[in-house]
Amino acid sequence: MIENAPLRLGAAEVELCSIGEAEVLMSFPESLKGWLSAGEERTLAGLKTPKRKRDWLAARVAAKRVVGRRLQALGRPLAPADIHIDSHDTREPFVSDEDGDPDESLPISLAHAGDFGACALGAPGDRVGMDLERIEPRDPSWRELMADDSELEPDVLQSSEALTRLWTAKEAVLKLLGVGLSVDLRGVMPRADGGVQLAGGALDRWNSYGAKPIALHYTRYQDCCLTVALSRR
Repeated sequence: MIENAPLRLGAAEVELCSIGEAEVLMSFPESLKGWLSAGEERTLAGLKTPKRKRDWLAARVAAKRVVGRRLQALGRPLAPADIHIDSHDTREPFVSDEDGDPDESLPISLAHAGDFGACALGAPGDRVGMDLERIEPRDPSWRELMADDSELEPDVLQSSEALTRLWTAKEAVLKLLGVGLSVDLRGVMPRADGGVQLAGGALDRWNSYGAKPIALHYTRYQDCCLTVALSRR
C-alpha cells in the first residue's frame, strides 16, 4: 500500500487513503487481517453496499496509519490491527485504550468523499472535527438549508469551491462538538479570522464544553475541500 506523509493543518495531522487502495485490500481478504481487528472485520462484513465498505475501509486505513505513526514516535508501536477505533453512540469515532475507553491523547475525526477516506489526528487533549467534500455544483435549496443569508455573499454564491469550503467548515465544527447533523447547520458561522460564531444547539453544546475557542484550518486536496476544526478540552 502507498503511504504518503500526512498533511498538517494547525496542530492536526491529516492522512488520506484512496478508495482504490481500499478496493485492492478488499480484493485480498487475508490482507485485511493486517489492518483490522476481528471486530472491525465483522463490522466491514456487515456493511450493506460495496461503496459503504470502500468508504469505511479507506477512512479506517487512514486512521491506522496516522495513529500508528504517532504511537511509533512515542515509543509505543502497535500493529494496525491492534489499534482499536470504536464509536460513541453519536457515531463519533475514537481510539480506545486498553480498557476500551477513549484515549484522549489520540483524538481523531474521520471523513470520506469522492475518491478518499481521511483521518485527522489532533494533539493530546484536543477536540477535533474534520470534513471532506467533493467540489461540485449544488442545488440552491441545499444552500438555503446549509447557510444563513448573511453568509451567501455574491463571491461565495458564484464559487462551488467557496460553498463547499463553507459546508466543510460547518460540518467539521459539528463533528468537533459531537452533535453531527442533529442541530441546524446555520447555527455554525465561520469567521474570516479562522474562528467561528455559534447559535442554537451548536452554541448550547459548546457552552457545555466550556466554550473553549475553536479554530478552523482549510486546504484543498485534489477535487475536494478539507477542513479541520480544533479546540482544547
